[in-house]
Amino acid sequence: MSVLASTQPRLCPGDRQRSPRRPQPDKLIYSTLHLNRVTRAIARCPSTHGISLMFSRLPVPLSTIVLVLGVAGTIWGFVEYNNPTANLVGLSFGLPLLLGGAVMKAVELKPVPPLKAATDEILALRDRQATEIQTQIRQDITKYNYGADAHLDTALEHLKLKGATDAELPRIAAYNEEQTEDGRYVLRLRFNTPKVPYEKWERSYEKQMAGFFGRDVDVAMTTPNKDVVDIVLTVRDGEAQPEAEAAA
Repeated sequence: MSVLASTQPRLCPGDRQRSPRRPQPDKLIYSTLHLNRVTRAIARCPSTHGISLMFSRLPVPLSTIVLVLGVAGTIWGFVEYNNPTANLVGLSFGLPLLLGGAVMKAVELKPVPPLKAATDEILALRDRQATEIQTQIRQDITKYNYGADAHLDTALEHLKLKGATDAELPRIAAYNEEQTEDGRYVLRLRFNTPKVPYEKWERSYEKQMAGFFGRDVDVAMTTPNKDVVDIVLTVRDGEAQPEAEAAA
């Protein structure tokens, strides 16, 4: 009597078959926005996430540091030509860093400038009211990014805001931090979008944007100029902390 082998993998003693965890929709969708395509998999590791944050706070771009180290190592290797060990060490470390720094410079996205500097009042309001997603967006667009097609490229692709190619993604040109008349914090994102028609923005706004940026913000869309779209994220009434309570 023949016995057919099961095609199901056998579990070792003590193993448990775990069902995949269902993540929260809003946070999962946006959680990758601050990760570029080169470092996304590495940055999910807790031990490397702190390193990524440390580099993002440097006063100069990481690409410049890598490039300078590469140039210095390569020059040192050539200067120590008559010293085989020093020559080998210098060129072995200098040339890869030099090439890596040049590649990083080629794919570097510079920080997005503000429309105007935030006042102390706006900064205090941001500290009290800004949502997690508003904070992630602001931190992402105000630092150097590497390997991404554009700032917030993952978000734009999810919102179906792209042209025929990746190069035709809308480009965020500026941002602004504001305050409504009733004291709510506002983050405004200004996009240059010559390759994505306004009809696509309208469809995305009607079907996807409200839930994508979280349930604690109101989303509005305006068109200040031709081929320019503003996405305005305003903290909702229930999320805004009253001035009286904040002062208490």
